[in-house]
Formats: sequence, structure tokens, C-alpha cells
Amino acid sequence: MVQFAHLAAVLVTALAGVVTADNCHGGLYYCGSVLNTKGNPIYLKYFRNYYNDIIQSLENAHQATDQAHVNDSLFYCKGPDDIPFQRFCGSGKCVNGGQDHNDSCED
Repeated sequence: MVQFAHLAAVLVTALAGVVTADNCHGGLYYCGSVLNTKGNPIYLKYFRNYYNDIIQSLENAHQATDQAHVNDSLFYCKGPDDIPFQRFCGSGKCVNGGQDHNDSCED
């Protein structure tokens, strides 16, 4: 029984890094395509995924919800559950600024 408890503790520790949430950071601007890489994979249903938040934000701003608007719109991260739409950059014109940097629209 002790071996089982030890094995369980080792597995939990090893997997902790794999399932760590990577939510947006408050105060930064994100392309929709970048937000959709945040959080955990969709098959881990108890963790964030931004697709539904993006659709809601686009609808709230009376924007189209097609794939171009989902991927190439700029959103401001107020917090993990609050990503208001800022602007549509145009298809393929939302630029990833890199980790811990603002994304932006290509001019």
C-alpha cells in the first residue's frame, strides 16, 4: 500500500507541469488565434479554452463570428474570463507579439 501511495504522489507531481493552465495575462492584447492556443487542450474539459469566450466577445461587439474574425481579431485580456473585442485586423493580419508581449494588427 505504501508503494502505491508513493507511485501516486510521483505521478501527480510529474503530471502537474503537463496540465498547468496557461491563461491570458491581464493587461495584454491577444490575437484570437493566440488565445486559442492558451489554456489546456480541449479534451481536458475542466480547464479553460478561449473559443467560446471569443465568440461571445465578437457577438457582444456585433462582429461576425467567421473563422477570420475568430483568428484575426484583437482582444484585450482583462482576466481569464474577460477578453473584450478591440478590433478586426483583417484576414491574416493579426501579429503574435510573443510571450508576455502585446499582439497587434499589421498596418
